[in-house]
Amino acid sequence: MNKLLLTTLFLSVLYSSNCIGQDLKTASGYLTYIGEEYQKIETETWAYTKAASHRKNAKKIDKKRQELIQTTINARKRVLKMPPFEGKTNLKDSVAEALRLKYLILKEDYAKIVDLDEIAEQSYDKMEAYLLAKEEASKKSSTAFNMMYNEYKRFAKENGIKFTESEQSKISKKLEISGRVYDYYNKVYLVFFKSWKQDEYLMQAIQEKDLNAIEQNKNALRATTKEGLNKMTKIVGYNGDGSLKLSCTEILKFQNNYAKRSVDLYTNYLIKSQHFEEIKKSFDSKKQKDKTQSDVDQYNKAVAEANEALEQYREDSEKQHKIKTDLIQDWNKKTFKFINKHVP
Repeated sequence: MNKLLLTTLFLSVLYSSNCIGQDLKTASGYLTYIGEEYQKIETETWAYTKAASHRKNAKKIDKKRQELIQTTINARKRVLKMPPFEGKTNLKDSVAEALRLKYLILKEDYAKIVDLDEIAEQSYDKMEAYLLAKEEASKKSSTAFNMMYNEYKRFAKENGIKFTESEQSKISKKLEISGRVYDYYNKVYLVFFKSWKQDEYLMQAIQEKDLNAIEQNKNALRATTKEGLNKMTKIVGYNGDGSLKLSCTEILKFQNNYAKRSVDLYTNYLIKSQHFEEIKKSFDSKKQKDKTQSDVDQYNKAVAEANEALEQYREDSEKQHKIKTDLIQDWNKKTFKFINKHVP
């Protein structure tokens, strides 16, 4: 199942009779009614998935999402109104539950599906918690859809209806492919996001010139990128396409190397700069006649060391900024190309 846009299935059935109407008192009519509801949802799900995957106009994408939400609401209402079949409600109940979860995911109302507090405890950032909540919600939704799918097959078998999985609609197959593409992308993206967010924390500490926070976040970034690189070794390319994996790996390597070397250059400059300010404060507090040659030499040495440290940091910073900019641009291009290529 698609864990980003939730794939739906239109279940193809070959009836043992010629009844294709919506007589809910017959088994074939009962299944036909449900199948027709799903066909509507499936068609709109694909329209939304395709638009989002190929970066259509944002307003059009949201319009299609809103249409899909309304279609899902209407379909669930109609399913809930269906009578039991021979006293049993297993099938309609499983369909209604699957649609309920689909609706909540489309609305991004994950709190009604998973325990957000528990997920928050596993996360260090709201965005990561959001991504994990979405993933967990989609897993539960996939379980519900599988239960519905099994109920559908059981119902067909019990009532002598020939069920043919091989006759899935073309749209269903496209949605299944899209689901696999987004599952893969989400797996790589979560690794990318975690290290990128930690990198942002480090940059914030640098801007604030907080030595303790810099050291803590530098070590955290090294640990996060090391963990990420280990995960990337276990992820293979998607259908032979390793572009996304390679781009993410290059970013992780850059961040790890940056934390190892470049941050120390800035820390050295900050220490030298602070030392100079202390020397300057002491130097300026003395009257001219009280300043010794030792005071002057100490002051000049502090100035030279601070300037040298600043020059080393500036030179490296410009170089690292260009590399970082190129890497993130490459990631964005490869992400677009990857999804555009593999989503039908």
